[in-house]
Formats: sequence, structure tokens, C-alpha cells
Amino acid sequence: KPNVEVLKVANDFYYKGFSNSCLSMYDKIICVGDSLTEGALSSGLGFSDCTYPQALSRLSGCECINEGNSGATATRWWEAFGQTGLNEHGLYIVWLGTNGGLTDTVATDCAGNDLTQFADTHTGNLGKILQTIVNHGDKFIILEIPSQASDSDTNKAVKDLATQYDMPNIPLTYILNDYYLH
Repeated sequence: KPNVEVLKVANDFYYKGFSNSCLSMYDKIICVGDSLTEGALSSGLGFSDCTYPQALSRLSGCECINEGNSGATATRWWEAFGQTGLNEHGLYIVWLGTNGGLTDTVATDCAGNDLTQFADTHTGNLGKILQTIVNHGDKFIILEIPSQASDSDTNKAVKDLATQYDMPNIPLTYILNDYYLH
């Protein structure tokens, strides 16, 4: 029996211009994130030689650029890489919010499309990352953090940002639960 939330995600992708073979439409996929993107393993085991960007590259046939940075909050990522890590053209997969969290303040922190008006908060800086991607004419997919509380402030901010930019978000909690429970 398919997971209803996974079907909702697939439907969301379709209506926002992503087809079943959307990954093959792109020469590059740029993966922005923290240690989970960079390839950290749990329990202090170090870093993996097989990161999700590497696996995605093998599955899709696309070049995947790993822009993960261990320990990065949205603010730290923006400050360190905002001017250089977002200069590729392709599909961006953004997975930030595990470190530092986000607040349910998208309406005030990310108003308009002028980066100088965005708040200097984790939520505002994630908005700067997404706005920069959009300003370059690229698309993004934003990932929710795995959480038992799928309505957490962080995941609500992710959903609100996806809605604001009319881009899909993926609720990893449902997908991971479906994968591990079946």
C-alpha cells in the first residue's frame, strides 16, 4: 500500500513543472546542506565515501555537486558560501535546518525579493539562499528535516518557503518512515 504523503509529494512535483524524469533534464544537481549532505555518519563514525549526492549522481546520471558543510546552519552556510556556492546553473536540492533550526517567521524574515530586506536569522538566510537560486533563473527542491513532529517550526518554515517560491518540498519524515517500515 503506497504512502499517501509520498503520493502527495509526487503530485506536487507534477503540478510545479517537474516530470518523472525531471532529474535527467538537468546537467547538474547542486546539493546544498549540512553534514547530512556532506556525508557525515551517525554516532561519530566520520564521513562516508557514499553520500546522498554521490548516490543521486549514480541513479540519475547527472553530475551532482556536493555543497554540504558539516555543522552549517542556514546562516553559516549563507555567510560562507552564499556568494560562491550558488554560482552553478542546474537544479538545487536544499537541505538546511537540522542545525540551529528555523522559526515560523517566513512572512516577516523573507518579505519581497530584495536580499537586503531579508532578516539576518536562520530563516531569513535560508530565504536569501533560495532567492539567489531563483534570481539566477534556476529551480530548487527543498527538503524538510526528518522529525517526529512534522509540524515543527523548521518544517513549517520549509513548507512556507516552498509555497512562497512555488517550488516543491519533500517531507523526508514520511518517506523515510515508509522506507524503513516496509
